[in-house]
Amino acid sequence: MKYGLYYFKETHNIGDDIWAFAQSLFYPHIDYLIDNQSVYKFQTDQDEIVATIISAFVESWNNEIHFLLPESILPFFIGSYFKPTMWDYLKNEAMVRYLRQFQPIGVRSTSNVERLSAMGVNSYFSGCISLTLPSFKNDCTKNKYICCVDVNDEVVQYVKDKTRGENIEIKRFSHDVLRWNETEKEKYFSMNQIERFELVKEYIDLYANAHCVVTSRLHCALPCLSQKTPVLLVLPRDGRGVSDMEDRMSSYYSMLHVCYDDNFANHTVEYDFKQPPLNSDDYVKYRDLLNNNIQQFINQCENGEINKTYDSRIQDTRKNEYIDFLLQMIDDLKKEKITK
Repeated sequence: MKYGLYYFKETHNIGDDIWAFAQSLFYPHIDYLIDNQSVYKFQTDQDEIVATIISAFVESWNNEIHFLLPESILPFFIGSYFKPTMWDYLKNEAMVRYLRQFQPIGVRSTSNVERLSAMGVNSYFSGCISLTLPSFKNDCTKNKYICCVDVNDEVVQYVKDKTRGENIEIKRFSHDVLRWNETEKEKYFSMNQIERFELVKEYIDLYANAHCVVTSRLHCALPCLSQKTPVLLVLPRDGRGVSDMEDRMSSYYSMLHVCYDDNFANHTVEYDFKQPPLNSDDYVKYRDLLNNNIQQFINQCENGEINKTYDSRIQDTRKNEYIDFLLQMIDDLKKEKITK
């Protein structure tokens, strides 16, 4: 069996490289890199089947036929997240039939479970694949430090004030490559995926051996759970931030210590930065579920027990149906624009 790594080639978010790295650790070997932005154009060398863990954002790009994976890809949906822009596409009967061929669909958001279930697609909350990262703990770490990742100046200053006199270094950095200096940005964008994974290891090592981590990034907070590093997730209040923040993050609030950025301004943060509290163990059942389900899929692939499960007749017709759906949607959008 051939295997393809689903990843985000043009990302400027280290979090995307983190979930891609977590996926990569499950494969016996990686034969293809499959960019989630251009997956619809993916072709194999010898018309072979490529088993692929779809544990990433699933979204449409520029109204192209993106989500319909090529016939050469055998997808295993686990830890997937269907962005809000996808739901108009997914309601189409051709899309529903497509997803049913690979159910149950494992997703990283409980709201995704509710929506898919309402469409008649068997789905479940699997958690995010970044929960499966192996330990990078180093017992030889000498100096205490706290990582402040993508939080504002006020948060950083608050942490400094609360740890004053404790000989704890504050390390501040960002997962957003566009915030790096020009030299660092240029270096990152010239990296191949292996080099990016080496950078990911450096980040996870930092988190694993930190005194604690304070972050607004889910793909910083969840790896901290996997490393048993105390972590505080800081959220914007009243809908500020990314539009689907609650959709993506709320499923994990019970696993994390959570507060809002204005708690720092109001001095109402209930978190001890000198002796940070341990994380909840609630994530463990999802880590084990992810590990077991993905390993079972890989074992079936390796033993030749898994084949394409969907009916060839549906496979032949689904593209034409979806194309008709897209053309109708584009026509409707044009009419709406004209009437405005």
